[in-house]
Amino acid sequence: MKTKVNIKKLTMIARVFVIIMFLLLIAPRLGSVSAESIAGNTFPLPIALLVFLVIYAVKPVVMLLPVNVLYLAAGVLFSPVVAVVATYIGLALMLSVGYLNGRELGEAKVSDILAKHQKAASFLDSRRNITSMCFLVRLFPMPKDLFSMFFGAVGMPFYKYLAVSLAGMSPVMLSSVIAAYIATAR
Repeated sequence: MKTKVNIKKLTMIARVFVIIMFLLLIAPRLGSVSAESIAGNTFPLPIALLVFLVIYAVKPVVMLLPVNVLYLAAGVLFSPVVAVVATYIGLALMLSVGYLNGRELGEAKVSDILAKHQKAASFLDSRRNITSMCFLVRLFPMPKDLFSMFFGAVGMPFYKYLAVSLAGMSPVMLSSVIAAYIATAR
């Protein structure tokens, strides 16, 4: 029960943090936002990368932002090589945080959470080959953060989980990052 309270508190704190950061850093500038002004902004690369990776690390707790939006943002903000490397590092962070949350919550609690999602619930019954299941849920539009918790809760070996998850997410990630870069190439 204490873990549930801690996770709820952590989730609430993360959401409040994201809202405050939005209000302080982004909202004052919204009046003058256009595609040209976004493309013209030049932030130092280390700062942009740090902010990008922090968003990935907080994403599994907040669960507000679809990962595809982050793929597209990387393609817009960075060169293709930097975007792909930063996105892989971000994905590793995101997947690790979700996995560790699942380990902390335990299998019963995570299964209850997943059972509330129709797409996810259908996969719960097919645990025969957890490695294939891990790869497949990464390929298709499924609640990725929830499945990260599931794989942590059922005790899938971490390095296997991370490698299979990254492999499953790579086709969509690579095509999204490259498409966003091409669409905004100057």
